[in-house]
Amino acid sequence: MTPANFGADTDRELLYTICSRAMHRLTVIATGAVSPLITAVDPKLYTTEQ
Repeated sequence: MTPANFGADTDRELLYTICSRAMHRLTVIATGAVSPLITAVDPKLYTTEQ
């Protein structure tokens, strides 16, 4: 798996599966750059902390 960017289809499917299981809150922790799959989400739908 390429955790830095989730390039392969199976990686994207795995990320979707993991995120879709959250019922009330999802916390995503990243070191370095965040995957474009995450940054493509509307920023109005989440908050960020540094």
